[in-house]
Amino acid sequence: MRETSLIAALLFMTGILAWSAQAEEDEGGIEIEPGIKTVVFFYNSAEGVRLSVESGWSLGGELILWFEQGFGIGAEIEYYAMSETLHPLPGVEVAADYSQMPICINGYYRFKWGDDLVPFFGGGIAFVRSSASTSTSAFGNTIDFDFSDTFIGMTVFAGLQYYGFYVEAQWLQVDADLGINPGILAAGGHSEASGLSVWVGWRF
Repeated sequence: MRETSLIAALLFMTGILAWSAQAEEDEGGIEIEPGIKTVVFFYNSAEGVRLSVESGWSLGGELILWFEQGFGIGAEIEYYAMSETLHPLPGVEVAADYSQMPICINGYYRFKWGDDLVPFFGGGIAFVRSSASTSTSAFGNTIDFDFSDTFIGMTVFAGLQYYGFYVEAQWLQVDADLGINPGILAAGGHSEASGLSVWVGWRF
């Protein structure tokens, strides 16, 4: 219930920002730029470098309001889903599914190198919903676990946009401790998506 209310409030705030900006955009004051993106790979200390196609999938959407001075404010939502099979002990197999949904409120700054090439950077606060489920098979017995919670973290990013296409490197820092015993899940219950990720996307 708490997470639903939080998401509804953030979406409402984003809608109000977009509505108020639309009126100013008609006068040339603000540019509205929606976008979509996906992860190419990410890195963290627990798992090293992972290509997204090896273990799962991801998708993100964003809405940025750009001001004439190069500053912007925006909101984005991202979703990661990953799966893996672990063998922590002989005769023990663990099937783990992990999902994470950050909702971020960001500040941006972009530089103009002509009209085509646009470097940008920024950062913000992230409200992160993390969930993990594991199924452990050991010596003929199966034990299932499900964990989920919402955490607050932060993100910083930098990227380069060429026309609508862009590449972005993002650092997401969140201590998403789901209380899972490290012997059950190799990551110890901490967010596997906390770390460095590289995204590609398109802004309209």
